[in-house]
Amino acid sequence: MLFDSTSNFTNEILIVGTARNVQSTIEKEILNLNLEFSKILSVKILIVESDSNDETIKVMQKLREKLQNFNFISLGSLENQYPDRITRLRHCRNVYINEIRHNTLYSECGLVAVIDLDGINTCLKSENIIAALNLNLKWDGIFANQLGPYYDILALRHAHWNPQNCSKQIQFLSQYMPWKRAKKIAVWDKMIRIPATAPPIPVISAFGGLGIYKRWVFESNDYSVDGVDALEEIDHVTLHRKATVQNANFFIIPSLINSKWNDHNLGSINIVRYARYVLYKRRRPITQAFFRYLKNKITTS
Repeated sequence: MLFDSTSNFTNEILIVGTARNVQSTIEKEILNLNLEFSKILSVKILIVESDSNDETIKVMQKLREKLQNFNFISLGSLENQYPDRITRLRHCRNVYINEIRHNTLYSECGLVAVIDLDGINTCLKSENIIAALNLNLKWDGIFANQLGPYYDILALRHAHWNPQNCSKQIQFLSQYMPWKRAKKIAVWDKMIRIPATAPPIPVISAFGGLGIYKRWVFESNDYSVDGVDALEEIDHVTLHRKATVQNANFFIIPSLINSKWNDHNLGSINIVRYARYVLYKRRRPITQAFFRYLKNKITTS
């Protein structure tokens, strides 16, 4: 047992996530997450898939054969039923919540890690996970940081950093300035670099590709829309807002590094945004290839 017995931890964690068209990233990411978490905890993994038209399901079938603790649920095509992406994600995430609550395979999992499977979680290390779990901190959910700028502004709610829906802020500002400038103010300029040595940052909501939660958060709350305001916020914010009403404590843990530079935070660099516009958006094959090469060099350095 790695944790203080008064913390209501068990030594089992369930890793959950959603998947669509992630054939190129999911195997490597699942194997790495399983490796790092298994060094400190007993691990089970459950992925909810929908709407893939690549080889994602075949890759997951192979993973299920390779890993006894891995399973997935495929929901087939949901796009006609739920045309809106966030609405589909809410539905898929509520499927894994139902499994957490009712599947006896996961009844002993006192911790739940929610992950993205788009290649974000490439730098996660067991020593950083255990250090975060053992912080002298009363927490109900902890979220990852990146060596590059913290990117997940859509999921972020913080009284001073990002107190509101950045999409609504863009809509408001773009009435008085060009849309690109509005997005720079509402999103890109908020992507700040947080030193790994910084203290935990209390938040109302965050994500950043990895969140580790106490089980009760999912037993008492879900991702379903609960009012007009929820229609304009993303799924993570809805869950966290509901849990915060129940006095949940959420933190970004700066030392819990899961990524360096990635597709998201590269946009915080002015020259990269300009290059994307000039080289990529004009759809010239040679410049597209050059930009992909440049992006890969930056993200793997």
